[in-house]
Amino acid sequence: MGIDFLKHLSPEQRARIEARSQHFEKDVAEFAALSNEELADKIVYFMKNCEFPGRYQPGDPVYDGVIAHVVIPKVVKRLRGQK
Repeated sequence: MGIDFLKHLSPEQRARIEARSQHFEKDVAEFAALSNEELADKIVYFMKNCEFPGRYQPGDPVYDGVIAHVVIPKVVKRLRGQK
């Protein structure tokens, strides 16, 4: 049995957490329904609009750099049926 941390929050804080949870579930369902091509397009869109790829150059020996410059581009190519 876990600790119920939510009971210590104000009604406003609980409402914000619930709204975020609902938004997360909506996003999960939306992405699950995408075709491979649509998912690849979404990944490219998100990568162009997030900050972390610009923090690292290709070849930087950090996980975020490898994810941004190696893993995600490879995933996009595979989703699009490219090698």
